[in-house]
Amino acid sequence: MDPSMILNQYIFEEILDYVPAKELKELTTVNKSWYEAITTSSVLMKKYFLSIRGDWINDGDFKDVVSSSKRNFQKIIISDVTEIYTDVYENILQCSNNNWKTVEIYGLKLKTCDELRNLFDCFESSVKNLVLSCVSVAEHSEPLKFGMKNLKNLRISHCDAEITSSVLKAASNLVSLELQHTPEYNIEIIEFLKNMKTLKTLEMRGEWFNKFFASLNVSEIQFQLEEFTITCIDYVMPPNILTNFLQFIDKQHSLKNIHLSEWFGLKVLLSIYQMTSIKELSIFISPFFRWNIAKLPVNNSIEILDVRTLDVTDELFNLLILLTASPSLKTLRLRSINASLAEFIMLNLKKVTEISLVHSNNCEKVKTMLQHVEFV
Repeated sequence: MDPSMILNQYIFEEILDYVPAKELKELTTVNKSWYEAITTSSVLMKKYFLSIRGDWINDGDFKDVVSSSKRNFQKIIISDVTEIYTDVYENILQCSNNNWKTVEIYGLKLKTCDELRNLFDCFESSVKNLVLSCVSVAEHSEPLKFGMKNLKNLRISHCDAEITSSVLKAASNLVSLELQHTPEYNIEIIEFLKNMKTLKTLEMRGEWFNKFFASLNVSEIQFQLEEFTITCIDYVMPPNILTNFLQFIDKQHSLKNIHLSEWFGLKVLLSIYQMTSIKELSIFISPFFRWNIAKLPVNNSIEILDVRTLDVTDELFNLLILLTASPSLKTLRLRSINASLAEFIMLNLKKVTEISLVHSNNCEKVKTMLQHVEFV
């Protein structure tokens, strides 16, 4: 008997949810019943996405096939589009069987705000995950207004300041935000950011970090982060920014994960090691820093330490200072490992059960020394 006909829909989805996407696609060819059961399932169709490229937009066959399809797509990727036409909205984006949860837009260049607003109308009420990269409007004749109360995760890069601020204003329940490079800023963006009460995860490039902390009043911050990532800081941090950042860290009592891709200085490192909430730390250590002056407090809460920028051969002393101050480590992410480091771990870091290596060549001897550790 045909399982797609006799099994409860929930049970059928639960079973096939374990099937990889490639094999699941092949199962749609079993018969019409299997095809409909799989392609109309919101659970199983999470494995797939619809991709629209600019050079496909005017392909009538492409639009007809997509608009007539019964597949319940929830993710769409739009790329390299310079013109969007109403019929594309109606025939593709506004398909009644598609409830867009994830939308990614890359390289979108439109003439007017109305064109962008029409595009957003197709998914703003349902979207939970949104990526905007290189999105611009030539003529900003009037303010953009969106309604995205269900949006939880946003990544935005190289977009007009008006678009960035309008999206942030509309995302009143945002949980995760990634701010990459932007060609311009306005004060509204910083104000919206400070008032995001639901924000838990924040990633900033250097220019965003600079603007945000340049004149920050820590008491104005409405969110309590759990994860904070900063990338591409390419300057010596001005004193006012450093002071504001240290005050910010001190007030973030729920912060569990910190990822710093650049050297922020000893004061920041000391502040992090005084935090009792921190569980995971990824940090770049300057090879020019005078470690003989560093006295790190012992932190018993850090369980995962990523120091893949440190060279074990040349900077073992630096690494051992960090490890000595992190006695509760369970996971280590290193560039490489040698016998001296392995011996230190074996004697002093008995809770370590996993080590991730960038370079794992010629470490068989080390693995025999740390037989209780899984190397990945």
